[in-house]
Amino acid sequence: MLAATSVLPYVVYSLPTGCFNLLDLYRICGLAVSLAFWYLVFPPAIWSDLLFLAAPSAVMLSKILKQIYWSPLQHEAIYTLGVLMLIHLSALAMLVLRDLKGVNPGLIPTRREAFIGVRTFGFFLPVGFALVWQLHMKVHPAVLWRGLPVFAGIYLTTAFSEEFAFRGVLQQHLTRLLGFWPALLLASTLFGLAHLSFGNLYPNWHMVALAGPAGLFYGWAYREAGSIRASMVTHALTVVAWTLWLR
Repeated sequence: MLAATSVLPYVVYSLPTGCFNLLDLYRICGLAVSLAFWYLVFPPAIWSDLLFLAAPSAVMLSKILKQIYWSPLQHEAIYTLGVLMLIHLSALAMLVLRDLKGVNPGLIPTRREAFIGVRTFGFFLPVGFALVWQLHMKVHPAVLWRGLPVFAGIYLTTAFSEEFAFRGVLQQHLTRLLGFWPALLLASTLFGLAHLSFGNLYPNWHMVALAGPAGLFYGWAYREAGSIRASMVTHALTVVAWTLWLR
């Protein structure tokens, strides 16, 4: 069922719009089946969890979803369906089939988690602006109300998926292997490097320089709250600040 629900959105959108391609369907089916059945083949262990993350990470970094999810409308990013498919597939496989503990995901933070997330964002804000000044990036203030839809969209998608992978899985496992501080530094470094292909510029070292230090604060929020919901709040607020003032 997990594999089928991952493939279904592609079929529903591509057939009536004329964007259906048998090779693309084959590629999606292969990815969906591989991830959905991963923990029926491999044991629930740290090494298998880290290998599991490699597949969706490689898909996102390669941007192959833009080639598979053709858009019938100009300037409309239909490949977002593929991104949501990866989030849905990977999260359920790890939470339900793998039964991974310590992530504590959810869409509504508790009052304590929200407080930790907002407070951590406040701690990061002067660091972020110092980095922006050091990198000679221009600040372009925007209307603040635009931050509300940005926060909602980022919190439910990007923040959830990235905090799930980098904090809930990677940092948690690395902490067991290396201890908290080495795990925090390594997970944040990898998080920064994951932004190397951010936007239309490659390599985008400016984003790496911003995302890496931001990851330290996300990881601290996760550690303090014991849930990715707190780091999701910090992450989403950081993206709002980026969107309103820098983008």
